[in-house]
Amino acid sequence: MKRLSIIVSLFLLTILSAEAAIKVITEGASGSDVQKIERFLSVVESTAERIFGDQYPELKASIVCEVIVHGAATEKANTSTATLESSRRDGKLYGTLHILASSKYGEGLRSMGGQDKASDEYYLRLLGHEILSLYLKALSDTRAKGWAYYSAPNWFTQGSQEYVASLCLKKNSRDEIFENYHRSVEIKIEPRITVSNPYSGGLVIMKFIEDRYGQEKVLQIIASEAESFNQAFEAILGPNEVFQADFRKWNKKQMR
Repeated sequence: MKRLSIIVSLFLLTILSAEAAIKVITEGASGSDVQKIERFLSVVESTAERIFGDQYPELKASIVCEVIVHGAATEKANTSTATLESSRRDGKLYGTLHILASSKYGEGLRSMGGQDKASDEYYLRLLGHEILSLYLKALSDTRAKGWAYYSAPNWFTQGSQEYVASLCLKKNSRDEIFENYHRSVEIKIEPRITVSNPYSGGLVIMKFIEDRYGQEKVLQIIASEAESFNQAFEAILGPNEVFQADFRKWNKKQMR
């Protein structure tokens, strides 16, 4: 009976592995680097489940991704860059992420958000940004009609990805990144939104949307069947003039 139980367990493990949305491949990375990636991917998946709720199983089933962990810096994977390549075919969203092994990030390197690049928190956020961007694109693709996710301004696409990535972290780390981004970026809110950096500026605007309207509004914009991003933005958040006025008040309060 014990032997049968072991066989059944191994069989189930094989099935679960075959159905896994994300596969980790090593290109010269150490076993400990691969184990860290796998551990962090578990956190990212838990975050995705928390963010997308009832839609999570459907979105996960539509994504197939390979994470290639490089043991040495390449053009696509280095201390400044991780590269996600994606395409849609056969009803699924396929992604290939090239990322440098975490052990190859030296001391003294700082991210735009002020994090030590050698830290686990930075690496988790980097991984979250790339993997969760597939979930955001998959959410957009569930619509029968409407605007395309990557037709939005860069501050929205990068900002929404930075935002969901930040949800992988503990609150104090999220707050620190937001404060660093907020101090470093220039945002003009009218007549249209412009930012000096789409990553930092986009995250600040997403944080405002979270505080003023609720976290779910970011996803509702992406899921909107409006013909354009601007129409979706206003349909979910209301008139632009109200959004702009509320942002100015919120931003002034944050700067105190």
